[in-house]
Amino acid sequence: KAMNPEAPRRDNWEKEHPPEHSPVPGEKSSRAGRVKFVFLVLFFAIMLVIGVLFLPRMAQLATEQGRAQFIAWVRGKGAWGVLFFLLLQVMQVVSFLIPGEFFEVMGGALYGTVGGFFLCMAGVLTGSVIIFLLSRALGYEVVENLLSRKRFDRLQFLQKEGRLEAVVFFLFFIPGTPKDALTYFVPFTRMNMGTFLVLSSVARIPSVLSSALVGSNLAQGNFVLPVLIYAVIGALGLAGVWWNKRLLDRKNQPQDGGN
Repeated sequence: KAMNPEAPRRDNWEKEHPPEHSPVPGEKSSRAGRVKFVFLVLFFAIMLVIGVLFLPRMAQLATEQGRAQFIAWVRGKGAWGVLFFLLLQVMQVVSFLIPGEFFEVMGGALYGTVGGFFLCMAGVLTGSVIIFLLSRALGYEVVENLLSRKRFDRLQFLQKEGRLEAVVFFLFFIPGTPKDALTYFVPFTRMNMGTFLVLSSVARIPSVLSSALVGSNLAQGNFVLPVLIYAVIGALGLAGVWWNKRLLDRKNQPQDGGN
């Protein structure tokens, strides 16, 4: 049977997880489109509910007095406030529509450096579990359509990477790397969920901790340390973008004598 040269390179995953039947032409893309539509509708419906309940309070963050009132309001909710913030963090990880630093800084402002850090890490861990299981359940093509074929193609080398654990760790550790697409792609490599959770969580610790520290200082009216921290993070982020592009370009170069 002739191979389609335009088809995405899914060798490892499709060999280990063959389809139960041969779909008629267009069946896969139609199914992927339906799943994507339902997923997006559910996600935006949830976001709308959260927006109605929560976003009006965000206007308070514009003033110092408002920030104090906002923090008091969330803390006053007790365990429900903690649970609500955890839900926001999980949704951020799964949806990746809002930068994670926003919620990490908010966590530090609400619960201090230590409390915000552990809450954010719990959200990251929970969201990562959901992504891993969801990706395996939906399959390669559906997840690829949910994100971007171009971004997935850039990560294809991970399926044959000999130093997979080290490469994944550093991709999560370095600022400026595409952690959203990476989180959804890793389930289609040989890495198991336990290894993925340990590596990705440990690699995120410096970023989450520094953001929580920034939020805690901002809540106390200290702006010097946050500026210094973000200056360092900004410099590391620029270096990370360069390093990530260099790595992906090198890994995606055609190999001499390859197919």
